[in-house]
Amino acid sequence: MRHPASPFVRALALLAAAGLALCGMLPNADRLLAQDPAAPTDTPPAVPGQPQPGELDDVSRQASQLEAELGKLRDTTPEAGELMLRLIELYHAEGRVLGLVRIGQSFVSKHADHPRHAEVMLKLLDGLTALSRNTEAVAIGRQFLSRYPDAAECAAVEIRVAEALDQLGSLPDAAAAWEQVWRRQPGTPVGTAAALTAMRRYTAANAAPYFVRAAEIGQALLEAAPAGELAAEVGWQAVELFRRAGEHARSNVAAAALLAKRPPQEAADLAYLHQTIASNHASLGQHTNAAASWRQARAALDSEYAHRMLIGALHSAAARPEEMEPLVAEYLARYPQSPECLGLRSLLAHAYLRVPEQAARGTALLAELLPEDAATHSNAQVYLNNAGSEPAQLAQAEQVLLAAPNNREALAGI
Repeated sequence: MRHPASPFVRALALLAAAGLALCGMLPNADRLLAQDPAAPTDTPPAVPGQPQPGELDDVSRQASQLEAELGKLRDTTPEAGELMLRLIELYHAEGRVLGLVRIGQSFVSKHADHPRHAEVMLKLLDGLTALSRNTEAVAIGRQFLSRYPDAAECAAVEIRVAEALDQLGSLPDAAAAWEQVWRRQPGTPVGTAAALTAMRRYTAANAAPYFVRAAEIGQALLEAAPAGELAAEVGWQAVELFRRAGEHARSNVAAAALLAKRPPQEAADLAYLHQTIASNHASLGQHTNAAASWRQARAALDSEYAHRMLIGALHSAAARPEEMEPLVAEYLARYPQSPECLGLRSLLAHAYLRVPEQAARGTALLAELLPEDAATHSNAQVYLNNAGSEPAQLAQAEQVLLAAPNNREALAGI
């Protein structure tokens, strides 16, 4: 759509056409000169209420006026503070974030005692967040929480600080911020979600102190939550994270709480939990307790692994051979092709040797094993140490050792 040109533009066109016509360079100049001054052009029409090119809109005019008035005053005067407030309200309402941040930062630093200081801090936080100036957003958020700890907005500010720290990629700091959100709002959906986020951030930080922090949150959630999926999930995480941090005793405390609140429903999961408890006991040198937990693991879901580990735990606990013998016999009957059979028979021989009146059985069992395996559990050395010192006994031991042609490497060091 074509619209009338301005008189100034029309005059310039006519002068140019006249000059070109005189020079003979524009054959149709006479027709251009004769054109109606009101002929349509490409200039857009004026729209009522809208600024024309080169003109300021109403918000910009209002802001310019206020900025000009502010420029005449010292920033620390009460009058300047009131002008800043008007600008902050204008910029915040109209989404002028650069102006909001600039004036907001000035007001926050120079009018700290103003009754509306907290309100401006929140508006400034809006602006910094919109601009993704996350480091400054974290700083102003923390200042607000420190200066106004009882403000109703603190809960929301804590979440925004945590979100900004997430954007900065600082896992431990973000985790601590999410943990604080949870501690302010425990037992609420928002608080629970924040606690789970904190656990994820601490775990991702991948260091023992952070595993412990995550596990502590998980255990607290386990104790507070009703028996259900949440309790099961956080309980498992607490058990595993304490264990990853080397906190074996605390891992077992969390496991006991999980068993009391929401024991695993699947047999395989229950067996695995008892296996974890047994491993923790073993790491603490509590082998008798470990054996008891391996029995519980077998009761939940028996397996070759649990059976074998139970025998090993009993050996470490220096159990009597009468306790180990039926378990070894059962293992040999159920898993005759297992490569662990020789090793478990060796453990039984060691158990016999611990009891003086049954030492002869241990020596005899080792003599049976040596042709097949002289190395496991130092079978050859243990046999020689217990074969006796009399000449006839030594001669017999020599014959037994020589009957193990496949174990010369194991016998070389004796």
